[in-house]
Amino acid sequence: MLKAAKLIVWDESPCQHRYCFECVDRLLQDFCSSPEPFGGITLLFAGDFRQTLPVIPRASMGQSAAASIQYTSFWENIHHLYLTENLRKQTSNLDSTAHERASSFAHWIIRVGDGDPALTVVDNYISIPTGYMVQPQTLSALLSCVYSGLSTRANDWSEFFAARAILAPHNETVDMVNSQMLERIPGESVNFLSEDSAEDDDNEVYPVEFLNSLTSASLPPHKLEIKIGTPVMVIRNIAPRDGVCNGTRLIVTAIGRRVIEGKILIGDFAGHRVFIPRIVFTTGQDEALPVSLRRKQFPLRLAFAMTINKAQGQSL
Repeated sequence: MLKAAKLIVWDESPCQHRYCFECVDRLLQDFCSSPEPFGGITLLFAGDFRQTLPVIPRASMGQSAAASIQYTSFWENIHHLYLTENLRKQTSNLDSTAHERASSFAHWIIRVGDGDPALTVVDNYISIPTGYMVQPQTLSALLSCVYSGLSTRANDWSEFFAARAILAPHNETVDMVNSQMLERIPGESVNFLSEDSAEDDDNEVYPVEFLNSLTSASLPPHKLEIKIGTPVMVIRNIAPRDGVCNGTRLIVTAIGRRVIEGKILIGDFAGHRVFIPRIVFTTGQDEALPVSLRRKQFPLRLAFAMTINKAQGQSL
């Protein structure tokens, strides 16, 4: 199949480590018996360098930049094409005032990405215009602004949550926002506790309480608290053919003891009802955890807020 391919599209390529591209390059050269880049097959790399760089744990900014596609051996052979029209902005259903404000903000974001020297800089930080900031500058005001009208939506929140989210750089901030937003959703919350154990810990050196306290971006929380009507994000590929993949957002429609029912919010499978079971997670060697943890839990996280990295590819 790879040898017969005429074109391969690689989306969000600026987020990938350059070793990924070089590995595929060598693989296709071997398959096609050709020394040309990627065995002579045309590759279309799509992405925006204003967005997230490759994520390298505990790396400096220089190390992250050096891992990008621009440092690959074939970069000089790439022909660059630039997209200059914001089609999503043209087809938006916002009113004239909101559309003008969104256009202004989109233009300012591009200036930031281009490093416009005319931007206001204070102590090496770019100053955000007050018109783009929520007043007063408190978390409560931000939640009320982004999720305004939540109390009037009754129980039909699918379109409401599909169109908005709060982005933050760190998981700690995301967890705090999700916790506060959960309290604003009417109804009784249901708690699910994970079953944790340490790999190769036959003597049970690590107490269960310690294992329960461990957190990681790739793991669901030990205590998963949800309500019917809350938006959640799947953090593992469960059923790709049915659209249930890592990063898929759902709205919880029913809660059982062994399974959670949800409705997909966005994408080709929007509106489809799916069932999420508990699965076993095992941390890898690169995790910043003191032990190799085995956790059985629903592969879900609350999605009122999400990290900037996780928001890549989401349609908001």
